[in-house]
Amino acid sequence: TVFLDGKYIEVKEDDRLRPACIYVVIGLHRDGKKKVLLCLTKHGRENLEVWKSVLRSLVERGLRRVMVVVHDDFSGLLGLTRGMFPNSDIQLCTVHLLRNAKTHLSKEDSTEFTKRFRTIKHAWNAEVAGLQFEELCQRFEKSAPTFVKELRQKRPHYLFFLNYPDGVRRTLSTSNAV
Repeated sequence: TVFLDGKYIEVKEDDRLRPACIYVVIGLHRDGKKKVLLCLTKHGRENLEVWKSVLRSLVERGLRRVMVVVHDDFSGLLGLTRGMFPNSDIQLCTVHLLRNAKTHLSKEDSTEFTKRFRTIKHAWNAEVAGLQFEELCQRFEKSAPTFVKELRQKRPHYLFFLNYPDGVRRTLSTSNAV
Protein backbone atom coordinates (compact mmCIF):
# COMPACT_ATOMS: atom_id res chain seq x y z
CA THR A 1 0.00 0.00 0.00
CA VAL A 2 1.18 3.48 -0.85
CA PHE A 3 -0.13 6.72 0.66
CA LEU A 4 0.32 10.03 -1.18
CA ASP A 5 -0.26 13.51 0.20
CA GLY A 6 0.88 17.07 -0.31
CA LYS A 7 1.33 19.43 2.63
CA TYR A 8 1.35 23.20 2.15
CA ILE A 9 4.01 25.11 4.04
CA GLU A 10 5.91 28.38 3.85
CA VAL A 11 9.67 28.26 3.38
CA LYS A 12 11.89 31.14 4.46
CA GLU A 13 14.09 32.37 1.64
CA ASP A 14 16.06 35.63 1.79
CA ASP A 15 14.08 37.13 4.69
CA ARG A 16 10.67 36.34 3.22
CA LEU A 17 8.30 33.41 3.27
CA ARG A 18 7.45 31.62 0.03
CA PRO A 19 4.65 29.09 -0.38
CA ALA A 20 5.75 25.52 -0.99
CA CYS A 21 4.38 22.01 -1.03
CA ILE A 22 5.92 18.96 0.59
CA TYR A 23 5.15 15.84 -1.46
CA VAL A 24 5.17 12.78 0.78
CA VAL A 25 4.84 9.12 -0.16
CA ILE A 26 4.59 6.49 2.56
CA GLY A 27 4.73 2.75 1.90
CA LEU A 28 2.97 0.24 4.13
CA HIS A 29 4.63 -3.16 3.92
CA ARG A 30 2.97 -6.53 4.47
CA ASP A 31 4.53 -6.67 7.94
CA GLY A 32 2.55 -3.53 8.88
CA LYS A 33 5.58 -1.22 9.02
CA LYS A 34 5.47 2.19 7.36
CA LYS A 35 8.40 3.59 5.43
CA VAL A 36 8.87 7.03 3.92
CA LEU A 37 9.47 6.33 0.24
CA LEU A 38 9.82 9.95 -0.81
CA CYS A 39 9.68 13.42 0.70
CA LEU A 40 10.18 16.36 -1.65
CA THR A 41 9.71 20.10 -1.14
CA LYS A 42 8.86 22.26 -4.17
CA HIS A 43 8.01 25.96 -4.27
CA GLY A 44 4.45 26.81 -5.29
CA ARG A 45 1.16 25.00 -4.98
CA GLU A 46 0.59 21.26 -5.29
CA ASN A 47 1.09 20.34 -8.93
CA LEU A 48 0.12 17.32 -11.04
CA GLU A 49 3.35 17.47 -13.04
CA VAL A 50 5.36 17.16 -9.83
CA TRP A 51 3.22 14.20 -8.77
CA LYS A 52 3.91 12.62 -12.16
CA SER A 53 7.68 12.96 -11.70
CA VAL A 54 7.43 11.74 -8.07
CA LEU A 55 5.57 8.60 -9.08
CA ARG A 56 7.83 7.95 -12.08
CA SER A 57 10.89 8.20 -9.86
CA LEU A 58 9.40 5.65 -7.44
CA VAL A 59 8.64 3.23 -10.28
CA GLU A 60 12.17 3.72 -11.65
CA ARG A 61 13.54 2.98 -8.18
CA GLY A 62 11.65 -0.34 -8.13
CA LEU A 63 8.18 0.31 -6.73
CA ARG A 64 6.11 -2.61 -8.02
CA ARG A 65 3.00 -4.62 -7.20
CA VAL A 66 1.21 -1.95 -5.21
CA MET A 67 -2.04 -3.37 -3.84
CA VAL A 68 -3.66 -0.06 -2.84
CA VAL A 69 -2.84 3.58 -3.60
CA VAL A 70 -4.44 6.05 -1.19
CA HIS A 71 -4.62 9.77 -1.90
CA ASP A 72 -6.92 12.77 -1.81
CA ASP A 73 -9.00 13.91 -4.76
CA PHE A 74 -6.41 16.39 -6.09
CA SER A 75 -7.39 17.28 -9.65
CA GLY A 76 -5.93 14.80 -12.14
CA LEU A 77 -4.25 12.56 -9.56
CA LEU A 78 -6.87 9.81 -9.82
CA GLY A 79 -6.28 9.42 -13.56
CA LEU A 80 -2.53 9.54 -13.08
CA THR A 81 -2.47 6.82 -10.41
CA ARG A 82 -4.89 4.62 -12.35
CA GLY A 83 -2.59 4.88 -15.36
CA MET A 84 0.63 4.23 -13.46
CA PHE A 85 -0.77 1.47 -11.24
CA PRO A 86 -3.44 -0.21 -13.40
CA ASN A 87 -3.64 -3.35 -11.23
CA SER A 88 -3.97 -1.46 -7.94
CA ASP A 89 -7.05 -0.40 -6.04
CA ILE A 90 -7.18 3.39 -5.83
CA GLN A 91 -8.73 4.65 -2.59
CA LEU A 92 -9.67 8.32 -2.30
CA CYS A 93 -9.25 9.73 1.19
CA THR A 94 -12.51 9.78 3.13
CA VAL A 95 -11.23 12.48 5.52
CA HIS A 96 -10.67 14.80 2.56
CA LEU A 97 -14.15 13.87 1.29
CA LEU A 98 -15.70 15.05 4.55
CA ARG A 99 -13.68 18.28 4.40
CA ASN A 100 -14.90 18.85 0.84
CA ALA A 101 -18.49 18.28 1.95
CA LYS A 102 -18.11 21.27 4.28
CA THR A 103 -17.32 23.52 1.32
CA HIS A 104 -20.12 22.20 -0.90
CA LEU A 105 -22.92 21.88 1.66
CA SER A 106 -24.50 24.10 4.27
CA LYS A 107 -23.34 23.64 7.85
CA GLU A 108 -26.42 21.58 8.77
CA ASP A 109 -26.19 19.45 5.61
CA SER A 110 -22.47 18.95 6.12
CA THR A 111 -23.09 17.67 9.65
CA GLU A 112 -25.72 15.25 8.37
CA PHE A 113 -23.47 14.16 5.48
CA THR A 114 -20.65 13.41 7.91
CA LYS A 115 -22.89 11.33 10.19
CA ARG A 116 -24.29 9.36 7.27
CA PHE A 117 -20.86 8.77 5.75
CA ARG A 118 -19.48 7.53 9.06
CA THR A 119 -22.30 4.96 9.08
CA ILE A 120 -21.24 3.90 5.58
CA LYS A 121 -17.63 3.52 6.75
CA HIS A 122 -18.79 1.02 9.35
CA ALA A 123 -21.07 -0.94 7.01
CA TRP A 124 -20.98 -4.69 7.31
CA ASN A 125 -19.96 -5.15 3.68
CA ALA A 126 -19.34 -3.24 0.44
CA GLU A 127 -22.80 -4.03 -0.98
CA VAL A 128 -24.62 -2.52 2.00
CA ALA A 129 -22.26 0.47 1.91
CA GLY A 130 -23.00 0.95 -1.80
CA LEU A 131 -26.72 1.15 -1.11
CA GLN A 132 -26.19 3.57 1.76
CA PHE A 133 -23.87 5.67 -0.43
CA GLU A 134 -26.57 5.95 -3.09
CA GLU A 135 -29.11 7.01 -0.42
CA LEU A 136 -26.61 9.64 0.72
CA CYS A 137 -26.28 10.93 -2.84
CA GLN A 138 -30.05 11.04 -3.30
CA ARG A 139 -30.42 13.02 -0.08
CA PHE A 140 -28.07 15.81 -1.26
CA GLU A 141 -28.45 15.80 -5.05
CA LYS A 142 -30.93 18.71 -5.06
CA SER A 143 -28.85 20.98 -2.81
CA ALA A 144 -25.44 20.12 -4.33
CA PRO A 145 -25.93 18.50 -7.76
CA THR A 146 -22.37 19.01 -9.03
CA PHE A 147 -20.81 17.66 -5.83
CA VAL A 148 -23.13 14.63 -5.84
CA LYS A 149 -22.48 13.92 -9.52
CA GLU A 150 -18.76 13.77 -8.82
CA LEU A 151 -19.34 11.55 -5.76
CA ARG A 152 -21.29 9.07 -7.85
CA GLN A 153 -18.57 9.00 -10.51
CA LYS A 154 -15.88 8.32 -7.91
CA ARG A 155 -17.93 6.08 -5.62
CA PRO A 156 -15.80 2.95 -6.13
CA HIS A 157 -12.70 4.91 -5.18
CA TYR A 158 -14.29 6.24 -1.99
CA LEU A 159 -15.43 2.74 -0.96
CA PHE A 160 -12.56 0.42 -1.99
CA PHE A 161 -11.43 0.09 1.62
CA LEU A 162 -14.63 -1.86 2.36
CA ASN A 163 -13.33 -4.76 0.26
CA TYR A 164 -10.63 -5.39 2.86
CA PRO A 165 -10.81 -6.96 6.34
CA ASP A 166 -12.13 -4.85 9.22
CA GLY A 167 -8.70 -4.65 10.84
CA VAL A 168 -7.19 -2.62 7.99
CA ARG A 169 -10.19 -0.64 6.73
CA ARG A 170 -9.53 2.42 8.86
CA THR A 171 -5.91 2.60 7.71
CA LEU A 172 -6.81 2.21 4.05
CA SER A 173 -9.63 4.76 4.04
CA THR A 174 -7.47 7.85 4.52
CA SER A 175 -4.20 9.41 3.45
CA ASN A 176 -3.70 10.64 7.02
CA ALA A 177 -1.05 7.97 7.49
CA VAL A 178 1.18 10.51 5.78
